[in-house]
Amino acid sequence: MNLRLNKWGAFDPNDTFGWATVKDWILMRWGETYLLLAEAQFKQGKTTEAANTINVLRERAFPNYPAQGKVSASDITLDFILDERARELIGEENRRMTLMRTGTLVERAKLNTTKYKPIVGISKTNLLLPIPLTEIQLNKDAVLEQNPGYD
Repeated sequence: MNLRLNKWGAFDPNDTFGWATVKDWILMRWGETYLLLAEAQFKQGKTTEAANTINVLRERAFPNYPAQGKVSASDITLDFILDERARELIGEENRRMTLMRTGTLVERAKLNTTKYKPIVGISKTNLLLPIPLTEIQLNKDAVLEQNPGYD
């Protein structure tokens, strides 16, 4: 099965340049701002506030059923917020960068591995990207060392 995400109706049969190459690209959304706020509130131990922040998004997503999407403080964990990001920002965010930023890339990738589609060779080294050699060479005022695992 070949599935394409067509979240914004990006397919244009008259587009001769390629699939959605001339369309607007979302850099940041109001919803992402709320998700970042909820993550910050969670990290400060303010789970009630984080739940209220996520509920603002949920009320928008379920306008006819506002009680259906409500979450409570007991629902709030980093994994819940990351799952909420996936639901809210499907096809919009660079998921790897988010998981690297939160330090959960390895753990969450290993949770999604299967017998038929194994994820192999992922380690904590993958939480950082290699620094390009040209950047290391251009840095003359201080020693810039390569990230671990990329020697």
